[in-house]
Amino acid sequence: DPPKPAAERRLWVDFEPDGDVLARGVAEAATGVKSLVFVESRRAAERMARGIGTAPGLDVYVHHSAVSRADRQQAEAQFQDGSNAAIVCTSTMELGIDVGDLDRVIQVGAPSSVASYLQRLGRTGRRSGSVANCAFFCESSADLLQVVALLRLGHRGWVEDVKPPARAVHVLAHQILALSLQEGGHWSPPHRGVAGQRDAVCGAGGSGAAGACRDDAGAGDTLRRGGRAELGAEGRAAVWGEELL
Repeated sequence: DPPKPAAERRLWVDFEPDGDVLARGVAEAATGVKSLVFVESRRAAERMARGIGTAPGLDVYVHHSAVSRADRQQAEAQFQDGSNAAIVCTSTMELGIDVGDLDRVIQVGAPSSVASYLQRLGRTGRRSGSVANCAFFCESSADLLQVVALLRLGHRGWVEDVKPPARAVHVLAHQILALSLQEGGHWSPPHRGVAGQRDAVCGAGGSGAAGACRDDAGAGDTLRRGGRAELGAEGRAAVWGEELL
């Protein structure tokens, strides 16, 4: 494919050490449009939502991992139908959640990586005739320095390498539970003692798909020894064993 011209971006950076003044600036930037306001912690999300929630006519929602799934889905639906609305969020809104047309991304503080900055910026500029945009509000000189560095690296096309985990035993544990539920909610290895039960999970001799369970793997042995996973009456998976991650 021929090289594509660099996409147009509109970026603003504001430095304001007074938290109340900064919140008023965020509210002003969010008023009259649909925006995502990214912050770097759940506590910061709650604080910022209170700070901008007094803006006249602005509907403010909070979205982070401590908010119940039902409340998050309700916020997403109401935001999608609104026109003067802001979701104050952590990385929960960075990927994969469709909230319809979005006018603006606001970042309070500095994102943790260039990849995160680009993902958040990419939530805007999807409509024909619109431009990807992001307004940064920095409360500390350290945040300001980090934002400038991220913007320069992003402009050069540099992004962090993706490094998959070497031994993702947590993924293995998740898959074991998922398979047990898929097979009727009950899984029990042959009762041949601890070593035999470990073989049933890890493959004969501990050298199967779950190679992290080999005796010489050290930490891999903590995955589990014996036990079973069972689906209770309320649909919750309960796990018994001598050790579980």
